[in-house]
Amino acid sequence: MSENIGIPTLYKDIQFRSRLEARWAAFFDLLGWRWEYEPYDLPGWIPDFIIPCPGTGYGRKNILVEVKPIDNFDEFKDEEKIINALKNGWDYGREILVLGYSVSRTAVCNPIEGSPINEFPRIGFLGEFIGADVDYLFYDAIVCKYQDSWGLHHAIDWRINRITGKKDLWGKDVDWNRDEKEVIKEVISLWAKAGNTVQWKPAK
Repeated sequence: MSENIGIPTLYKDIQFRSRLEARWAAFFDLLGWRWEYEPYDLPGWIPDFIIPCPGTGYGRKNILVEVKPIDNFDEFKDEEKIINALKNGWDYGREILVLGYSVSRTAVCNPIEGSPINEFPRIGFLGEFIGADVDYLFYDAIVCKYQDSWGLHHAIDWRINRITGKKDLWGKDVDWNRDEKEVIKEVISLWAKAGNTVQWKPAK
């Protein structure tokens, strides 16, 4: 659960603890993703969001989300706390999405060995469950667009679209032909719109 470091903000009749959390909710809506705010309690941790994903099994479990005002994963100090909460609860193995204060950075993803390097918008850091011995591998969380639908990918295990659950070894559920700069520009524009939606307004 994020610390109460911002202005409590009302969005869609939900009182968020901070405007940053509300902005992420508005951003999810613009991407067309389903979400629920503070879905349940785990021992020592309350996830800020859960993003429902289709089906069950590897790469298709609902994703738990933590929002922090960070820019780099090195600034994230709660990894151990969250993993312990999952182990002591009943959600061990669910993927963890850590979101910062912005989506304006880019992540490099090489979809096929020997193919050109692709850049995509980075919205945060996705912890992919590796196994009990390793726990989670956190790496850039990237968003891609295919047939007007926004998907969420792990920059290393890019083949699985976490939103749709599609797994395609050749990346056919990602439109690699789209202009990368235009995709990045579009995501940054959506982030700006989300900010406008929850913009703080002084009392009249």
